[in-house]
Amino acid sequence: MRHALDGLALSSVSALSYDFAITSAWSGGGGGSPRLVVALSDGGNVALNSVDPSLTTGTWVHMDAIGGAVDNSGGCGYLYQASWNDAVACHPGATVTDAYVVVDSGWMAPMTVQVDNVTMNDTVYTKPGRV
Repeated sequence: MRHALDGLALSSVSALSYDFAITSAWSGGGGGSPRLVVALSDGGNVALNSVDPSLTTGTWVHMDAIGGAVDNSGGCGYLYQASWNDAVACHPGATVTDAYVVVDSGWMAPMTVQVDNVTMNDTVYTKPGRV
């Protein structure tokens, strides 16, 4: 499925964010899940993940890559909770090949997540009537 960032230079990404709420019984951190991953043409990726140690069922959380912190893989190695600008600098000339949300905290406990308002530059993917 194509999305708003396909083929763009990573350096052209000016907005990248999402909202999420855990909809299953949950207390504690999400182990980095859910996370919005941006795959790159150089084989690396940049991931916007949840590091909140106190996630609560039914509470919406806003994640913002540009104004927050991301994890970087590839380019200049692995950077944990780096600034957006530092991550972009690790991938000169790289373009976006994919973007997707990963929920993989099942190793901690079963987690059901609702994701909304995924923003990629000037495009917002949303579903009306979120809980």
